Amino acid sequence: MTHFLAFLCCFYCFCHFSGFAQSTKPSNISSARRTPTQIALEEARKAVVNLEGDRIEKIDMNNPNEIGKAFNGMGTGVLIDPRGYIVTNHHVIDGIRNIKVTTSDGKEHKGIPIARDPVADIAIIKINDKEPFSTIKIGSSADEDLFWAEDAYAIGNPYGYSFSASKGVISGLKRDVPVNEKLTYALAIQTSVPINPGNSGGPLLNNDGEMIGINAAIRQGSQCIAFAIPVDQVVEVASRLIQQHTASQTYHGIRVKPSTNSGEVIVESVEPESPAELAGIQPNDVLLAGNQIEFHRPLDFSRSLLELKNNETLMLSFLRDGEELETNLQLAAPKRRTASYGSQAVASNANNRTSTTRQQPGVASAAPKVGSSVTAWDYLGIKFTSIPNEVYKRQYPKYLEYYPEGAIRVTEVLRNSPMHLCGIEVGDMIFGINGFVSSTEEDVRSIIVELLENRSKIKSVEVLINRPYPYDDEPADGHFSTIMELPW
Repeated sequence: MTHFLAFLCCFYCFCHFSGFAQSTKPSNISSARRTPTQIALEEARKAVVNLEGDRIEKIDMNNPNEIGKAFNGMGTGVLIDPRGYIVTNHHVIDGIRNIKVTTSDGKEHKGIPIARDPVADIAIIKINDKEPFSTIKIGSSADEDLFWAEDAYAIGNPYGYSFSASKGVISGLKRDVPVNEKLTYALAIQTSVPINPGNSGGPLLNNDGEMIGINAAIRQGSQCIAFAIPVDQVVEVASRLIQQHTASQTYHGIRVKPSTNSGEVIVESVEPESPAELAGIQPNDVLLAGNQIEFHRPLDFSRSLLELKNNETLMLSFLRDGEELETNLQLAAPKRRTASYGSQAVASNANNRTSTTRQQPGVASAAPKVGSSVTAWDYLGIKFTSIPNEVYKRQYPKYLEYYPEGAIRVTEVLRNSPMHLCGIEVGDMIFGINGFVSSTEEDVRSIIVELLENRSKIKSVEVLINRPYPYDDEPADGHFSTIMELPW
């Protein structure tokens, strides 16, 4: 190989200096080469990013001082919002420190985790820049929009060869692909597109350059058998993750749903006395746009709320009975809930916390006897300490607006426990579990009892965390949520 490369170098020098092969740029490029598909893929490439970072594998999960063994990780992501929000696979960023994101123009950015769902294998990360980013054209994976044996393409970072394109066909649809005991890709797209390590998290594209899936897995030991998460699943999960992220910062009271007519976002319900109700929004309104973003799917409504804060205004345009209307929706501080034994969750405003009245022992609605013996270690797999109020206020003032109740700090994580499997690490701060405040041992025990009482209905919950300790002397601005599968 060394001799071959040296030969090429010498040949190039000979040609360059002798004028042996002076090339001229052709005046016309054949339409057989510059096809609509090639142009569409070139445009899609602008929305693809390469992801790199050190994956740390620890032997002792409970030792925060252990450095662990570092491996270089790589993958791909897709820009879904011009402000720098990227969707990728959860397994691409899981355990990665200092995520380096390279955009198609060669610029490098620091990736900040925003939210993740290990069960769906989807994660959202964020990069920042003064200029807006190009975004991917989102297609559809509905039955009428995907065709067996139609052409499909991938753009990604296989083995570190950045922005590589590959081509194949859709080999099959609605495949259930078990990866391990915890992860199964349901209704996956099977493709013959050559996919390699580093392609994960990148787009599967059609001839129009539309994203129809996220490349996620390959069949080991085989050739040209790969699987992608259908784009409709990706969009649904991404929308939910962004909703959870924005709900930790603001409150509006709208629940939306996609319309049976493609391209419409319908108000499913409006919470009483919420900012949305005060702004005049009603169920069955068709939301058109907000924050200069047109709404074609619930993901767009979720994106419109990104980076807005308490008391800021979201201008919404909507249709009601065929008439186009506008309203200014003033966002409120996020709602907090405090779990209580044997009673309904009590809603409270972050700036006006309502105390919870505990039931006295012996009352029929009191907690089951198991309540006093319930521990986070037994059910969730963590040990923790409450952060004293005065320490919390002094060290974490930037969180006081949204989380005045405080947080807990994780001191130990049990391997293969629910908390471990959803990515919780020693040193993480946990602000909430399933929307409930988690600032004391009593809070956490109450949450577990609440979940046990509703185990037939609740199979997974959101955990809101922050990872405040530094990586390589640079603070990790990792305020994000993750989805934890419950052990029943």
